[in-house]
Amino acid sequence: VVGGVHLEGRTTIGPNCVIHAGVRIVDSTIEDGVVVNNFCVISESRVKRGARVGPFAHIRPQSDVGEDAHVGNFVELKKTALGAGSKANHLSYLGDATIGTKVNVGAGTITCNYDGTSKNPTVIAMMKVATIGCPRFSRCFTN
Repeated sequence: VVGGVHLEGRTTIGPNCVIHAGVRIVDSTIEDGVVVNNFCVISESRVKRGARVGPFAHIRPQSDVGEDAHVGNFVELKKTALGAGSKANHLSYLGDATIGTKVNVGAGTITCNYDGTSKNPTVIAMMKVATIGCPRFSRCFTN
């Protein structure tokens, strides 16, 4: 844990973790071997063994980052489970979602689950490998 890190409430940090500068972690569990890059906020959530977070990621309450998963720069999770080995590497909002194992979430992905009356959870089933977004194109709009 380097300088400028704020650990608040009932936060626990496992062994062999690297927590970079400008990080705020509140009431969360960070398991063994996790790397949290600069300027991330993690609140009331769990980050499992070997996961990588940030930089500039926001993990909001009731989120669960699976083993060896990646939450990249400018990615926000809210009440979301990101499965083991899954990646949301950049510029995405995943809210009220369950993302399976080894899913690659493409840049700019937003889980839109509010229909004006109620929130409907987004579920992306566990698969061997799934890609959300455009795997072969340079531009993609996923909503």
